[in-house]
Amino acid sequence: ITEYDEELNGVLIDEKGIKISIPGTLKDEEIIYHIEHKSPHTNHAWGRCDGLLKPSLQRCKPACPIAWPVAGACAGCPLMHCVPALQDELKKNLVLQALQKAGIHYIRDLTYHSDGPRTGYRNRTDLVAAEIGGKLILGAYKPRSHEVIETPTCRILRQPLNPVIQFIGKQANQHRIPAYRTTPQYAGALRYVSPFADDAGDVLVDLVCKSADGIKPNWLNKFAHTLKNFKAIKGVSYSLNDSPNNAIRTEPSQTIWGLNRLPEHHGHIKTLFSASGFTQLNTHTAAQIYSCAKDWLPARPAIVWDLYCG
Repeated sequence: ITEYDEELNGVLIDEKGIKISIPGTLKDEEIIYHIEHKSPHTNHAWGRCDGLLKPSLQRCKPACPIAWPVAGACAGCPLMHCVPALQDELKKNLVLQALQKAGIHYIRDLTYHSDGPRTGYRNRTDLVAAEIGGKLILGAYKPRSHEVIETPTCRILRQPLNPVIQFIGKQANQHRIPAYRTTPQYAGALRYVSPFADDAGDVLVDLVCKSADGIKPNWLNKFAHTLKNFKAIKGVSYSLNDSPNNAIRTEPSQTIWGLNRLPEHHGHIKTLFSASGFTQLNTHTAAQIYSCAKDWLPARPAIVWDLYCG
């Protein structure tokens, strides 16, 4: 492996000069691999690692047992097999490459800050509802597919989001809530579940459903009220989504019961967020960004860019 591509897959050049991206591999590693797909338009292919002949010293065991591409099929954290220092270097280089591609060549280096927690920090998530073997599951799409895998525990979620998600899934199965399917389509089915947790451990839940012939499903209110049994949940809302694509929300959310906003603290600043609203997912890092921007404002034009990359 000689370099990384834009998705931070390891890259090798074979004897025919074909560039092959191998997820989960690191620079200078020697591997056994096979090709899974070759581009019909460019000199590029994608493969899978079948074995490590010479592993990198910067490789580590992922903190999550289902982290793709090394341990499982959840692609939410595709660099968990790298030591933290390498993760930071790769992310910093991605930003520099993006700036250069945009013609911004005068920025030659960046200061990278990563002093926050690497697990247990994410304040919200969007989970896909699907049916597998007659059971409703909440999870994520496999990489490059619409196949859903269950994600019962996520190591980067703030508490108590994991037990809340498990509780919602259990309640959905007990009440036989239908999960969304493309074929055959279920009217009034559950499509997504979006929980948000503030720094006090209180939670809001937004349920995204396919409508039942243009109106909200008849199971929705009763099911939403069962979630009162989890004390951390302080409010439930819903949004109808009949779109054929993967957009999570196409309509504003409506409160069913309880609160529709929870406070989030960025340092000494308190803001209010809903389960369906946008907030930087890492509150610790966001607080540093906002503090830095505040320090810049007196000496510079009052325009602030909040830039981020996955």
